[in-house]
Amino acid sequence: MGKRTAIILSLLFVGLLAAGFLLLRYLPDSEATRYVSEKVEVISISKDSYEITDDGTVLIYCTYRLRNNSDAAIDVTVGGFFGNEKRASFLEEELLVADEVYSLEPGVDTWIDVVFSGQNGANHTMPDRLPPDPYVVECETNNT
Repeated sequence: MGKRTAIILSLLFVGLLAAGFLLLRYLPDSEATRYVSEKVEVISISKDSYEITDDGTVLIYCTYRLRNNSDAAIDVTVGGFFGNEKRASFLEEELLVADEVYSLEPGVDTWIDVVFSGQNGANHTMPDRLPPDPYVVECETNNT
């Protein structure tokens, strides 16, 4: 009984080790790293709804609640990493960035309604309702 248990445990260990290697092999590339400006705090993000237009454009409606932790007003660009949606072939791209620039006053929570636009993949149903990972970049201002 001792040898049999040792063999079973060895096989189980080898199986788990192989599964771990496969998991590492098929994890998404982290070329696009998650980024949030040092001055901005992401309080919350919700993914509210989505629609697919006739031309295959996906519109994803989200609400961001951001806080400017600096002493001056700043302008930011807002985006989101939709890794689950890309892996599920719902979107062709992982990072979607809003076309607008948003102004954040210092020390104030700002609610932003964002519409992300991407291209639909093979799957026409969004895989989950989890919010995207945040991407918030401070815009450079030209004082000329």
